[in-house]
Amino acid sequence: MAFKVADQNKLVELLKDYGMIVAPITFLWIFLEKRLWRTVILQNFKTYLNIPPDLRGRWEGELISSKNINEPRKFVIEVEQTLTSLSVVSYSEYGNSRSILAEIGSDEREEIFSLCFLWQGEIHKQTDGIPTIQRFNGYTMLNYNKPLKYKDLEGTYFTDLLPEQTHGKINLKWVSFHLQKRL
Repeated sequence: MAFKVADQNKLVELLKDYGMIVAPITFLWIFLEKRLWRTVILQNFKTYLNIPPDLRGRWEGELISSKNINEPRKFVIEVEQTLTSLSVVSYSEYGNSRSILAEIGSDEREEIFSLCFLWQGEIHKQTDGIPTIQRFNGYTMLNYNKPLKYKDLEGTYFTDLLPEQTHGKINLKWVSFHLQKRL
């Protein structure tokens, strides 16, 4: 036998002793990761504790594409966030996208925050009468504005959509924490 246990009682006692230390720390970390980081108290000290702003929820607004400047389209993003993870899904009448990489960046003083994400999208097209899905990538950078009345995100995006790349502006207002997973 490769591993010999001289005394199983000592092993059980050792696990019990370490469990008394590790279990409370694990529960505290899970509570901090899922809930505690977004409380008002910790958000007020986010600069000192390096805690990101709470951007969770559904954001609705419009997207103005370089192709159709005079025709703003309804656009929605839904943000899922914990202290250490972040993902963004977007919805429009033409298709949807999911973040591949997402982060919240800030200036040196951590006063101005931006939601930045690299994403993969898909649009539904008709090619020779056959429905197809075209996949493409893009990058979005939205500045976070939190005035007293409402939260909003505004910024720009660009894509590698072929045959012609697109870019444009996005303006969003926070609606709720409830994710609808649709436009």
